[in-house]
Amino acid sequence: MWGKEEKYVTDLNFLESDKLLVLYFNCDSNAYLFFYNKENKRQILTVDNEKAFFRPMAICNDNILFVEMNDSCNMVSKYRVLMD
Repeated sequence: MWGKEEKYVTDLNFLESDKLLVLYFNCDSNAYLFFYNKENKRQILTVDNEKAFFRPMAICNDNILFVEMNDSCNMVSKYRVLMD
């Protein structure tokens, strides 16, 4: 028997710019990041069984700012998603 949060999307967040759409969500005890490049129609879906992903916070000049959340502190990190 499944728990009530399994098989359902929880904690859904998104970011959007002129070029990128970023979705962050949890489903079936996994954390997912979905990136979609609107210009070239390319997409990437990544999954993390341990929910260790950084949470997306903002898009700035095609860079995505993430908040790293752990037991000791929260940090902001910047990454560029290469989808060309």
